[in-house]
Amino acid sequence: AGSRRLFKCEWYNPTCSFKDRGTTVMLSLLRQQGITEVLEDSSGNGGASVACYAAAGGIKATIMAPDSTSPAKTVQMKAHGATVELIPGSRQATADAAVATHGRGGKLFYASHNWQAF
Repeated sequence: AGSRRLFKCEWYNPTCSFKDRGTTVMLSLLRQQGITEVLEDSSGNGGASVACYAAAGGIKATIMAPDSTSPAKTVQMKAHGATVELIPGSRQATADAAVATHGRGGKLFYASHNWQAF
């Protein structure tokens, strides 16, 4: 007797990343709360996912990425309408820049895929 096997083929998600699952939940909840603009720091897949689903939900997205980020990833982010800011230095420098930007206040919500529980 065989067993039934199920596979989760994440590469079939719209951005080809498993990060789409959490991003859809996070941005849906933020949209319900009236958030209209998000900031994400990412070196690739997370930023592409936030850019994609923010666009789908009518939310403006700014993605901060290390200046060493793959051009293919930044093109993917921009293709969804996100503003991409390349930050000199390490991945940590990018996260620090995002925290500092968010700390200035305003309507921009820091939608970090690393910090959210979704």
